[in-house]
Amino acid sequence: MTNLWETERLIIRSWIPERDAEQAFVIYNDPEVTHFLGKASLVTSVESQRQRLIDNIEQSHRRNNGTGYWAIVEKQTTTIVGTIILKQLPDKDGLPTQDYEVGWHLRRASWGKGYATEAGRVMLN
Repeated sequence: MTNLWETERLIIRSWIPERDAEQAFVIYNDPEVTHFLGKASLVTSVESQRQRLIDNIEQSHRRNNGTGYWAIVEKQTTTIVGTIILKQLPDKDGLPTQDYEVGWHLRRASWGKGYATEAGRVMLN
């Protein structure tokens, strides 16, 4: 496991499906977290969450452009508090541009703690 980035409170690292699926399931099985993500984001089991993590990792490797999804881990507790996303935006024809979007999904217990801002700053840098 390689830590990609660190802040004072957070480690941002690659997902490890075999180890992280249960914590990811807690995040993505919460309807408050997935409210704006649509039905495609719903997961029904830890195993389906594990497969989704594997699929996201494989897609990132295929794109090979530095974009993807990473786990946000709270240093003090080693709890995964969410996901940080770096996505290349397409133009009107669906072709990649030089524009990027930073996004995040956080477990509800981690809302309001500034984690999204802290992780987002790292991604922008």
